[in-house]
Amino acid sequence: MTKPFNPNELVARVDAVMRRAGSRQAAANGETIHVGSLAIDTASRTAETRGRRLTLTPKEFDLLATMAGFAGVVLHRDQVLDLVWGTSFYAARTVDVHVARLREKLKGSGVRIETVWGTGYRLVEE
Repeated sequence: MTKPFNPNELVARVDAVMRRAGSRQAAANGETIHVGSLAIDTASRTAETRGRRLTLTPKEFDLLATMAGFAGVVLHRDQVLDLVWGTSFYAARTVDVHVARLREKLKGSGVRIETVWGTGYRLVEE
C-alpha cells in the first residue's frame, strides 16, 4: 500500500489475507477448497464443478489447487513456478501453457483464470 492510506482499507486487506490463509491451511491439511462452484479435494486430488469431475494432469491439479488457495489474488508467473514446479524449474512459458489448458477444462464451471497484463494470473468466480 502506498502512503497515505485509509486505516479501514488496511483492515480490509488484512482480513482478506487472513481469509486466504485459511484456504491455504485447508490445502495443507488435505481438506476441500471451494471457489464458487469449484470444489477441490486436496486429499484425494480431485476437482469437481457443477456435478462433474474435472480430468486433470498432476501438474494441472497442483496449479489449480495453488490458484484456488490464492483465489482473487494476482500471482506472477515466477510465484506460480516456485509454488507449483519448485525453484529448480526455469521456463516461465510452461505456466502459460498449463493455464491455457486449465482454461479449456474450466469452461462452464463458474470460475475462470484471468490474465492480469504485465503481472500474472488470478482465479476468480464468473
